[in-house]
Amino acid sequence: MIRLSRVYEGRREDAGARVLVDRLERWEEFERRYRKELEDPDREKLLEEVAALACKGPVTLHYAAKNEEHNQAVVLREVLEERLAK
Repeated sequence: MIRLSRVYEGRREDAGARVLVDRLERWEEFERRYRKELEDPDREKLLEEVAALACKGPVTLHYAAKNEEHNQAVVLREVLEERLAK
């Protein structure tokens, strides 16, 4: 299970592993570029680490963006869930 949480929200006891992510840009362009960026071998390794955490228990991706629907954590969760579904 991969959850999202704003950094400014209180810490949940069931948050599991917590990962800080954040970046602000126009949404459509950002999503395309960020997905491409995640294909980089160094980032691939980090994705594998977070995916491994998600296989062991809950993971919460923390972000500071005000927009709860359009932020880096949303894209990262989609990419991780796609990866875990394979």
